[in-house]
Order: sequence, then C-alpha cells, then structure tokens
Amino acid sequence: MTEKETLELEAKALIESYHQTPQYRRYQALKEAIRQDRRLQDLLLQSDQLKQSARFLDAKERKEALAKAKAMFDTYQEDPLVINLKAAKKELELMLEPLTQVSLGKD
Repeated sequence: MTEKETLELEAKALIESYHQTPQYRRYQALKEAIRQDRRLQDLLLQSDQLKQSARFLDAKERKEALAKAKAMFDTYQEDPLVINLKAAKKELELMLEPLTQVSLGKD
C-alpha cells in the first residue's frame, strides 16, 4: 500500500469517527429539526420574499417591508432550535480547530 493510500484510509477513518461523535450527531439532528419546522421555514421564506419584493416599492413602503422582513428574520434567529444549532456549530468548529491549525511538513 502506498503512502497516499494509507493517508486516504486514515482520513476516511478520521471522518467516520468524526461523524460518530455526539457533537456531530446533535448538529445534524438540529439541522434536520429546523428543516422540518414549518414555522421556521415559513419565516425564512416570507422574509426573503419581502426583501425581494421591496425592490419594486416606493421608499416608504420599501422601508416598512424591509423592517418587517428583518423582524421575521430576527424571530427566526431567536428560536431555540436556531440558537442551539449555532452553538452546536461553534462546538464542532472548536473540535476541528486542532486539525485545521496543523502545519504540514513541520515536525
């Protein structure tokens, strides 16, 4: 087995191990819960639609539409599922940090 093949096998094993961690599974479960939460998906969709339609409104109506879109997006961001997802993502980033900070070729 070549060095490249050995490294590829080790990388695959590392990725599989990572996917088995409770942190990764929690993150994936939260992403799926948000994806399936109709209220949260509607908030995002309506917020985006308001922002897109605001382009065609006069200044006063545009300001009101954008304020309403921001309020919807803020409601989305303040939902416990979204807050927990952000925390889970940060936890994964911290967990991966040692791997991303490794300088290849220096012992």
